[in-house]
Amino acid sequence: MRHVGTVFLQPKGKSSSLVSPALKDQLTVKNYSKSPPEDTFNRLIFQEAEKIAEAAHCSTMIIFGDTMSEGNRFDAIFKGYKNILVTQYPEDLFVAGIFDHVINVISMTPQRFSQQRSALIIGIARNFFSAGEKICCITGIPGSERFDTISVIDVNDELGSIPLLKEHFLPEAIHPEIFERVLSIASEIATEGREGRSVGCLFVLGDGEQILPYTRSLVPNPFQGHNEENRNILSPFMTEVIKEFSPIDGAFVVRGDGVIEAAGMMIQAPHDERICLPPGLGTRHMAAANISAMADCIAITVSQSTRHIALFHRGKMLSLSERKFI
Repeated sequence: MRHVGTVFLQPKGKSSSLVSPALKDQLTVKNYSKSPPEDTFNRLIFQEAEKIAEAAHCSTMIIFGDTMSEGNRFDAIFKGYKNILVTQYPEDLFVAGIFDHVINVISMTPQRFSQQRSALIIGIARNFFSAGEKICCITGIPGSERFDTISVIDVNDELGSIPLLKEHFLPEAIHPEIFERVLSIASEIATEGREGRSVGCLFVLGDGEQILPYTRSLVPNPFQGHNEENRNILSPFMTEVIKEFSPIDGAFVVRGDGVIEAAGMMIQAPHDERICLPPGLGTRHMAAANISAMADCIAITVSQSTRHIALFHRGKMLSLSERKFI
C-alpha cells in the first residue's frame, strides 16, 4: 500500500483562524448532539488531505466514518472529488445524498491495512473504483473523534496481483452483495474465532457446477435437503449457522446467488505448477489457489494460526489482513 503522507498534528488551540473561510464552506464535520472535540484539528487533517490528493492526482476521497462516534454526521464533502464513506453503521445515520457512495462494512478489523484493503475490494466489486485510479484515504482510530492518517492508494499497485481488474473484478456468476457477505463472515470468524479459540476456514464462491466436480465430501453435507431460501447466505440466521460449522474440515461451497451448496468439502483441484504462494502457508491456501485457477470462482481463506484473511482468484493471492501469529 503506497502511503504518500501520514499526518500527526497537535493543535495549540481551537482558534478558527487556522482554517480558511473557503475550507470551512467546503468541509464541516458536525455532531448533532454536542460539539465535536478538536473540530479544528480534524479540519486541518482534511485540509492536508486535499493538498495531498491534488498533488497525487487522486480522483476519489475515502473517509472512514467510524473514526467519529455514532452521533457524528458529515454534512459536507470535498468538492471536485468522488466522495465515499466507509462505515459499520447503517447509511441512514448519515445525511442523505452527501456521499456519492457508502461502503458498509459489517465487521471492521482494527487494522488500518485491512480496513483500507477490504473497502477497496468491496468498492471495486461494486464498480465504485476502476483500474488506474488513485484514492486518498482519511482514517483514524475508531471512536476517537480524531482523524490522524492520510494515505494514497494506487489501485493498480494495490491489487496488481489480481489480473481481472482490467475487465471485471468478480466473476459474472457472483453477485456483489454475496461477495460482501462472505467477506464479512470471514472477517468475523478471523476476529472472533469460535467458542474462545481460533478457527480456520475456506469459502469457495462462484458457479457450483464448475466448482463441485473438483470437490469431495469429508462429512455428510449439513445443508443437503434444505430449501434454497433457508440456506442462502443472506438469510438473517445463516451467519451463525456458518460460524457453527466453521470448525469442520473442508470448504464451504457458495453459489454466486448466495445459496450454500455444501460444507466440509475437500478440494481436489489439480495443482498448477505456476502457482507460487508465500512461505508459511498451508494446504488450505494451496487448495484455494488451485480451485481458483481451475474454476471461475473466488476463494477466501481464514488461517487458524495467524487469523490472516486472503482472497484467491485465477491462482493469485491477495492478502486482506496482516498475518499475526497467535
